[in-house]
Amino acid sequence: MDPSLIIFLILTSLVIVITLIILFIISLDSDLTLYFAEKFGKSISGLKGKVVWITGASSGIGESLTYLLAKNGCKLIISATTKDRLDNVRLNCISEGVPEKDILALVFDMKDFKVHSEMVEKAIKTFGRIDVLVNNAGRSQRASFNEIDVSVDEELYKINTLGPVNLTRLVLKHWEQTDSAGAIAVVTSVAGKLGAPFSASYTASKHALHGYFECLRVESFRKNIKITMCCPGPVESRVLENAYTGQIGETVGRKHPEEMKRMSSDRCAKLIAVSIVNELDEAWMSIQPPLLFLYFNQYAPSVFKFISSIFFDPKVAHKIRDG
Repeated sequence: MDPSLIIFLILTSLVIVITLIILFIISLDSDLTLYFAEKFGKSISGLKGKVVWITGASSGIGESLTYLLAKNGCKLIISATTKDRLDNVRLNCISEGVPEKDILALVFDMKDFKVHSEMVEKAIKTFGRIDVLVNNAGRSQRASFNEIDVSVDEELYKINTLGPVNLTRLVLKHWEQTDSAGAIAVVTSVAGKLGAPFSASYTASKHALHGYFECLRVESFRKNIKITMCCPGPVESRVLENAYTGQIGETVGRKHPEEMKRMSSDRCAKLIAVSIVNELDEAWMSIQPPLLFLYFNQYAPSVFKFISSIFFDPKVAHKIRDG
């Protein structure tokens, strides 16, 4: 056979294979590892009987994850800042058959570090142990980089970064003192991997979570501590209503338009649960195109940033993101 024909056939086959792979990835709402874990890995029911603490459990992803794990037989510690909403989540679980003794509601503010040890003590006193800590609590933010007051940066870091880090340290001490195994799931964001326009404080706080917990991962290699970094993209939630602006005390105070395409909180919660039970190191869950952006940024960062600088309009992206 003509060598030039062989080269042509090889190149054609390669192009076809690459095209099929790209089309397959575009059809997904999770990264490949998570996709195969959901299809062929451990079932969420593998968490049955585990004591799971979910922060930010009064709405959105946290609320959906609470209901999902309740259905799968977990014992639950749920926490949030709003008592009425948290009590409602607890009562919903009980009405669905969860024994009252198997769900504990703790109302506290993540940025109030002084009460963290008290909350950990209450959790351990109730269940005797904590098997999984899901650091889900957090707030978003919308403002131009140069319009953000430093007090907003400080507030977001306390809620999104330092609060989860401090709570984790206390739970880690419990595991070390009792020589127990444990798992930590950290709900960061696509913004923890990419630069999200008009959300500098939020984006930085989520990037910082990766720094803290990747460091902990290395320190925990020889310990029986599992860490899963969960990176959701746009999700249906109240995130925009509660999002800070560039000034402390101000919130955006509006909902995303109903026509905007976003992943449901139930779907996101399921993928997070799959990530936890299968002990994935990092998991991406998002609609397209943010998921595809993550792949390009991960494997061809300079190319992605170069293309973005030419074709990417931050203001248009901001409108697509929030309506």
